[in-house]
Amino acid sequence: MARSNVRHRRSHAAASSPQAESAPGTSGDHAEVRDLRHDSSRNDFDISGVMIQGHPVWPDIPTGQGDVFFECTLFLYSILALFLQYLNLYKTLWWLPKSYWHYSMKLHLINPYLLSCVGLLLGCRVTRCFWNRISYVFGKIILDERPRWFNITAVIIEFGVIKTPLFVLVITSFFFSFSRVYFDFPSKTFLYFGYVIFAFCLAFAHDAAFKLSAALEFFRLNFGHSDFLHKMELCLASFGKESQMVDMELVTHMCSTSPSLIREEVDILCNDFFHRVKHCIFVGISSAYFSIFIPCVFTPEKTLNGLPQEMLVDYVWVAQLAIIVACTSFSLYVTYLFPLNYCDLLHRSSIHLGYWQQIEDPKGAPKIRDWQFDKLYQSGDVCCVKGKFYRAVAARNQGIAADPTSNNHKFFFGFSSDCTKIPTLLCCFQLGLIVFQFWLLVLTTDWQHIVTLVLLMFANYLLLAKVFKDRVVINRIYRPSPEDLQLIDQLKAGA
Repeated sequence: MARSNVRHRRSHAAASSPQAESAPGTSGDHAEVRDLRHDSSRNDFDISGVMIQGHPVWPDIPTGQGDVFFECTLFLYSILALFLQYLNLYKTLWWLPKSYWHYSMKLHLINPYLLSCVGLLLGCRVTRCFWNRISYVFGKIILDERPRWFNITAVIIEFGVIKTPLFVLVITSFFFSFSRVYFDFPSKTFLYFGYVIFAFCLAFAHDAAFKLSAALEFFRLNFGHSDFLHKMELCLASFGKESQMVDMELVTHMCSTSPSLIREEVDILCNDFFHRVKHCIFVGISSAYFSIFIPCVFTPEKTLNGLPQEMLVDYVWVAQLAIIVACTSFSLYVTYLFPLNYCDLLHRSSIHLGYWQQIEDPKGAPKIRDWQFDKLYQSGDVCCVKGKFYRAVAARNQGIAADPTSNNHKFFFGFSSDCTKIPTLLCCFQLGLIVFQFWLLVLTTDWQHIVTLVLLMFANYLLLAKVFKDRVVINRIYRPSPEDLQLIDQLKAGA
């Protein structure tokens, strides 16, 4: 994150104070204060006839559960979808009076090794979270001030007792199960399991190249020098780029009147926004792929006697179920990667950015100027860029620092200027998903479909309640009612 515009949260109070923003054009000089009017809901000040509008005071809202809890929740939802898909594939007619099936599923047809492979792949993010949590805990324990024997013992426990057995257990279990699946389905295994690896490398090409370059460097430095590996490492390093999401625990927005700094912050946040959306889409599609599609592909091809057989699969129902699971997993990850404080950060940056509206006829404009990179424009100004005319549109009387020709700036302002847009879109998305499932529930007559839809709809109900609560909270922060303003004044008077 750009350290010029984003600082540690300890400096948030300084950003909220009236001294954190100076009026455009004063450049730090002491302006004569003629009138000072203060709004209780936000830090707004009228100094020398110029309204300097700050942002609403962000309350101490609980950040919610950590990454381990969230990944475990998504993992349990994926396992539930996997179980329901197996129920739809291997159902029996156990409810008929003369049925010789005593169970609801044909358990002897389920491949346990395929189930193990899919479960381990769905839980890889949970394993990574536990791995990072273990590293974090032992990083707090191992300190230079402690005795050497204590640090050595802690390292032995970390790697010898916890991490190495965990790594060996997961890797050996996966490869053993994968080998058994390959023995049963030699022509399908690498093809369908390799799709996900190919999709990951395609979607996160720069990140994958960076990690592969770091792995080649580690191998070259520790296991012998090779010119070929060194050339490959340099080639991947020139293409690769580490993509890390903005850590909301370490950064926050600080107001600035410098157009270049505002655009720098917006560019970083815009790239971070697209990176998070890409992660959400990939997680949604991959969860539906492993939970819904893979069990349909790897159905038994032979009976217990070795005779060929073919299982009839309702691919229309499979497609509907995959859409439900993919959209729900996508929504779950959006609620995790786009918390309220992140929406607030995007909104604060967009307020300082503003945007330019293209106009056909600049007649009536007081003055037309060429757009300058280092100038902060005011609302209503008209500029000319490459023969096209643009009118500045500000948010809350702020300056305009956006680039008229940048599509990212237009998208960023349009998407982030309303702080409730992301929670509102999520609410509408969840409502549409619930209506779609309810419509399928009304049309279906199969008992396994009814069980599947009822259990999956329960997760959407909980998710809708969560995003609707977030929408109400952020709306009351930015658009407080008269009762809220009165309560804020009473709290300030009591303090």
